[in-house]
Amino acid sequence: MVTVTCILEAMFIGMIIGGFSGGNNTVGIIGVVLALLGTIAGIAAAYYKNKRKEREGNEQLFLTPQKIQHLIADPQSRETFLIAELESCVVDVLDALHELDDRDYFYLKKIHDSYQRDICCITVTYKEYIECCERIISNYDMVVPYYKVCKDPGISLAAMPEEGKIPYRIKAKNLMDDGKLFSDEWKLLNAKFYKEFYEGNKD
Repeated sequence: MVTVTCILEAMFIGMIIGGFSGGNNTVGIIGVVLALLGTIAGIAAAYYKNKRKEREGNEQLFLTPQKIQHLIADPQSRETFLIAELESCVVDVLDALHELDDRDYFYLKKIHDSYQRDICCITVTYKEYIECCERIISNYDMVVPYYKVCKDPGISLAAMPEEGKIPYRIKAKNLMDDGKLFSDEWKLLNAKFYKEFYEGNKD
């Protein structure tokens, strides 16, 4: 589908070429001016669009804790979260940059980018919120040691058994190398991983 912007650009270019080649410099100059104005307008529109996204992102940073506090205060209440929003609650990518080696950070960033592209929403109670966060955590923990990238500085390494996770991490990274992140094979592997390391730890 041809956009209005493309049509205008083509029209301005036509004015420039037609004006100068036909000896009508006035038309050519007008075409140049309009083309420049169109470029400036496009840059301005992109700038304000990015600013709007940044503002919305900052607003979300304040809104998310409020929703979580509401769920804690009233566990039977429900709040709606973006999947990307939930992911941001449990993983610290900046910490990961310092705590992980380059290879592990590469894999973590792939998972993070995939979650951040997820625009699906989910409405949950507090218990369901915890379960969703655990599922997200397990996808990370299946690839890299989660205690290195979590947002809880008080998490105990002793509470995070690592040795048994190594075979899962090898398989998970192989799946990612094959472009199978969140594929059916990935989900099956994660279901086994979650059952072994997360469901088994619940009272």
